[in-house]
Amino acid sequence: MKCKLTHETDLSRRNLLRSGPAGLLSLLLNSSSRAGHAISGAVGLATASASGASYSSRSVLSRVMPELSLLASDGRPVMEAAGRWRAIYIDFWASWCGPCKLSFPWMNDMHEELAPLGLRIVGISLDRRESDALRFVEQVPTRFPIAMDPQAAAAKQFEVKAMPSAYLLRPNRELLYEHRGFRLEDRPMLERKLRSALM
Repeated sequence: MKCKLTHETDLSRRNLLRSGPAGLLSLLLNSSSRAGHAISGAVGLATASASGASYSSRSVLSRVMPELSLLASDGRPVMEAAGRWRAIYIDFWASWCGPCKLSFPWMNDMHEELAPLGLRIVGISLDRRESDALRFVEQVPTRFPIAMDPQAAAAKQFEVKAMPSAYLLRPNRELLYEHRGFRLEDRPMLERKLRSALM
């Protein structure tokens, strides 16, 4: 999906831009396809449960990830290389993903603490229905940017196999770390990975 915020010039959409994350997400969703159902069946993703199903974590050496054409709800490219960013943490999520409800509050905290130090966090939703994604961010508010991938193009590029799946990259797209699933006990280890990438 290619979101073209620069082409949205009518008054109602400018008002959405002023209305916070839910309004920004609605703007992105309105510019994407509304057809279809949850993407889980389309790309064969498994929800990583707290019990450990589809759960894994690994450091990756010398792998450069594909460039994504998505725009996030802050109007910037998801993988923005220019500027102050020293690392990018991309999290693939969906409204039907139970562990995603646990990861969002943690990512909010990391965004508040580490964005000033150069960490960009972006959540990429795989929901295809506008109402599903909006309902999720209303129930689990987000303070970091969100992007929409209703056709799962970015998920296929990153070979996402479970939900949630997170990727820690340098601005040159070098993959530092990959994490599938989310458990509350993961937080200290993940925070160490994030802080290490900023050093």
